[in-house]
Amino acid sequence: MYDETFQEQVGLLLDGGTADPSYGRNKEICLKKTWFQNKLMTNLTAYHLTKTNMLTAEPGDIRTMDGGQSIRRDLG
Repeated sequence: MYDETFQEQVGLLLDGGTADPSYGRNKEICLKKTWFQNKLMTNLTAYHLTKTNMLTAEPGDIRTMDGGQSIRRDLG
């Protein structure tokens, strides 16, 4: 599965400017198998999530752009 996200952001940058929207991409693959006449089901899933232009809070409740985040998780 593949998905893209877009979200407007509210907040000011340290230089007083406004923040660009954040973007994200989500990729997921899943394998499922049933055993023993559907009495047992196994599931293996892997994710890759990437977000860019994320705002983060600074001391004093000032928000800054940190550039992005990337999360990889393999679950079994």
